[in-house]
Amino acid sequence: MDYKTIEILYIMTAEERSGSIFDLDICIATLNGKYGIMKKSDETFIVPLEYDNIFQCRELFILVKNGKQGLCEIETTSDESEYFVNIITPCEYNTIYHSGYYTITLDGLDGSRYYNLDTKKLSELYPCISSCYDIRGFQNRRHIQTHHKNMCYLIDTKTDEIIYCAEFSEDSGYAFDDVGTANGKSVFRVGGITNGLLCYGENGYTLIPGYTISSITNENYKNIINIAKTANGFGLIGNSGNFLTDVCYDTIRADIKLTAEHNGESVEITVPYDEYKKSDYLDYVSLD
Repeated sequence: MDYKTIEILYIMTAEERSGSIFDLDICIATLNGKYGIMKKSDETFIVPLEYDNIFQCRELFILVKNGKQGLCEIETTSDESEYFVNIITPCEYNTIYHSGYYTITLDGLDGSRYYNLDTKKLSELYPCISSCYDIRGFQNRRHIQTHHKNMCYLIDTKTDEIIYCAEFSEDSGYAFDDVGTANGKSVFRVGGITNGLLCYGENGYTLIPGYTISSITNENYKNIINIAKTANGFGLIGNSGNFLTDVCYDTIRADIKLTAEHNGESVEITVPYDEYKKSDYLDYVSLD
C-alpha cells in the first residue's frame, strides 16, 4: 500500500523501562485521511488505521478521533521482537499536552487529570486544573503547579497529593519556585499574592507567610538559608522554617569562608558572596 509515514523518535523498552529505543521498525502511517502505527518491516498495524491524527508526545502518542484526544503508550523489547500497546485513555479529552518534565495533562469537560511518565499513573479527576506547569528552580521533576481561576495548586505527582494552594493572579507570575532541598524534601518560595516560604516539618508542609524570599543554596541544590524581606527590614529563616533572626535588619551580607588544609596546616579565606540592602529592596518593589 502507498502509505505516507512519519518517523517515531523513540519509545521506551519494556524491560524495567531501562532505556529508549531509536531507529525503530515502527512509524506513524496515514492513508486516505486515517492514521495508525505500523511496523515498517511487514506493514502490519499495532495501532489500527482508524484515527484522524496521531502525534508523539514524549514517549507517548496522542490519538485524535472525532475531535477528541486519547493517550497511548507503546513499549518494546530491547531487540524489538515484540511490541506492547497500552491505551491509557480513549479519545474523550479536549486537549492533551506535555506540561511538566514527567507530566502529561489531559483536559476534559468535567475537569483535568495528569499522567505521570515516571510512575505511569493517571491521576484522579481535578476540577481545579485549568493550566499546568513545571516548577521553576532546580530541575524539580516531582511536583507541578496548576492554575484555576485565582488559585494555584502545588501537587506531588508521585502521591497525587495537593500539598498547598495559594492565591494567584496572572500579573504576579508563577506561584511556586523550588529553592533547594532540606532533609530530602523540596523547599518552595511562594510568590504572587501569597508571599512566603513553604517548608517541610513534623506536621508536613507549612507556609511562613508575608515575606519576599531570596534563598542561598549549594551546588547540590541543598537549601542553606533564606533571606526574608519586608518593608520593615530583613531577617534569616532556616531551611526547616525556623526564624534565625528577627526581621528587622537594614542589611544582610553573605560571605563564603574557604578552608584549605595540608599536612595539618590550614588557611582560611573569606570572600564576599552577596549583600541584601533594605534600600535596594524598597526600590525594587516600588512601595512609593
